[in-house]
Amino acid sequence: MSEVSGRQRRRKQMGRCNRSRIIPPLVRDLVTAESWSNLTVNESFADYSEYLWNEYKYGKDEADYKRLKSLRNFKADPRNFGKDLVRFNYESREDMFDGVSYNKGGGILHMLRNYLGDDAFFAGLSDYLKTNEYGTGEAHQLRLSLEKVSGKDLNWFFNQWYFGKGYPKLEVKSTFDPMKKQVTINVAQTQEEKFEFPLSIDVLENGKISRKEVWVAASMHSRRVATISTSSSSPPHRSKRNRSSQRWPSNTPATSRSTPHRTFTAVRR
Repeated sequence: MSEVSGRQRRRKQMGRCNRSRIIPPLVRDLVTAESWSNLTVNESFADYSEYLWNEYKYGKDEADYKRLKSLRNFKADPRNFGKDLVRFNYESREDMFDGVSYNKGGGILHMLRNYLGDDAFFAGLSDYLKTNEYGTGEAHQLRLSLEKVSGKDLNWFFNQWYFGKGYPKLEVKSTFDPMKKQVTINVAQTQEEKFEFPLSIDVLENGKISRKEVWVAASMHSRRVATISTSSSSPPHRSKRNRSSQRWPSNTPATSRSTPHRTFTAVRR
């Protein structure tokens, strides 16, 4: 590594470190949650700052692993599945200090970051803080700032993740046509409220990975999401999740991923 590239890498790491230290107090001190219902707009940043620190200090794999453990804790309480992230039907304000506001909220911020990219995500947070400085903020105001900077419509994302409950539970099936040398991937969502999300499909063949990006619609039925051509007439095999490769099993909630993209991996052995 050259001296210049080394300095650039250290500067980038320090930037991440600084962001992880200043985000929680900035959000709390500059912008107060508009209501207890919007508590997650503040507290999810407190949770996600731990990911940023782990990413800087120990690396992305370790940060993703700890993020997965955090979300498993959220899933451990079955009551959390039925709670909206922004919810107006709580009995006591203390009820809002739970694994939904913190753990799930932090996971959703991570999905936003990876969907928008670092530049747009952190610039959007800066715009949110400046726009609502010394005032109150709610989820829609965060959305507007992120949309302003990124140029993307995020209504679909906020409607299902901030104002909806649960997470995708998938049944993924693959079929192989040896004559056409094609793998067909079908996805079904088994939970009541359906989601839409990006899906990354990897095929490992002869030591090389090819990736296809598709979009899974909020459908009630199993849908074919991809047909992938291969060079062999023998069928691929599903791989187990490998911590270092960041490939995940199909039944892992989207909030557990390092990105909002769900990944199905077919491995040619």
